[in-house]
Amino acid sequence: MATETYKVVNNLDESSVAKIRNLEKELGACILALEPRYTVKPLGEEDLAKVQKLEKDLHVVLLAYRPEVCSIQ
Repeated sequence: MATETYKVVNNLDESSVAKIRNLEKELGACILALEPRYTVKPLGEEDLAKVQKLEKDLHVVLLAYRPEVCSIQ
């Protein structure tokens, strides 16, 4: 069963919104600002490549969390 671990940020100041809008223009993409409930686990280049490959294979977006907030079997 999935649980909600992110929520859409709706209280950014004007300066922060402007920075996001500028990056959207630069990238030609829409950016969704999310506020994490749990800390995302930083990944090295090799591990990040594995995640990105699986994302591509499954056509999904994957996020890696620190082990203390999820059960790893």
